[in-house]
Amino acid sequence: MAKEMNQFEASNKIILRSVYGKTEQKYWIAPVKDPKTRRYPDCVKEVDDRGNLIMTDAERNSGNVFLSADEPIMVQDGKIFDLTNPVDAAEWEAIKNSFLIASDRYATDENGNSIIDGHIDRVTHMPTYGRAELYVYKPGEAAKNKVSRAKLKNTAITYIIEDSLEHQVQIARLLGKHMEHVHHADLENYLIETAERDPQKIINLYRGNDTELRIMFYEAVDRKIIEIKDGIYVYDGSINLGGTDDSSISWLKDAKNKKWLDRITEEVYPEFAKKNKSNKE
Repeated sequence: MAKEMNQFEASNKIILRSVYGKTEQKYWIAPVKDPKTRRYPDCVKEVDDRGNLIMTDAERNSGNVFLSADEPIMVQDGKIFDLTNPVDAAEWEAIKNSFLIASDRYATDENGNSIIDGHIDRVTHMPTYGRAELYVYKPGEAAKNKVSRAKLKNTAITYIIEDSLEHQVQIARLLGKHMEHVHHADLENYLIETAERDPQKIINLYRGNDTELRIMFYEAVDRKIIEIKDGIYVYDGSINLGGTDDSSISWLKDAKNKKWLDRITEEVYPEFAKKNKSNKE
């Protein structure tokens, strides 16, 4: 194993692994456009009606490797792209932005959800599966990632076991579970199992700046103070907050919507309204 790690320590090797392991499953991936430029990489060319690559004379005479935008590339578990090899380098450049490939085993999207494992939808409580089935394997980093993940799990579980029962219930609600009436051991077991699967999610909930706002938001949803109409969170019958939890939270955090935030907070927490009235007096 040590010999293999030394062989691929250089950054000019890309190794793809399948989340399903060595199943001999083959993936045929067509070249993918860069999501930022919305263009194919320079090594990928469109084809004309005769099936020929559309290139300039300079490109034809360059000696560089060019691939057809219509020609899929086969990969499977253990596939190695040697970036010092022009063909391998071109093939990797052509497919590296595919939704099937994650940058590493634990890569997440902009919302912090696993690209491979997916997440539990907070509204429907149904699992949403990740789309990626391949990931870039980085020998030498596996052990470091394992230690780092163990530390994250320890931190997340410490937050849980040192927390109050009431706040544990609220954290479970943020994860999409109503656990007000379950045995404390079952509640804590659920949170710990979640921490073992996704420790960063638990840590973010305990450290997040908007955690208390999220708790209030879900409390308002549970009490029908905020309702869901045609897939949109609505307050007071006509105030549209957003189509998702995150967009609704962002709407409430916006300074120009403070009066609505205060009104919702007062309905959820009547003591907040009394405190405001006392301060004004």
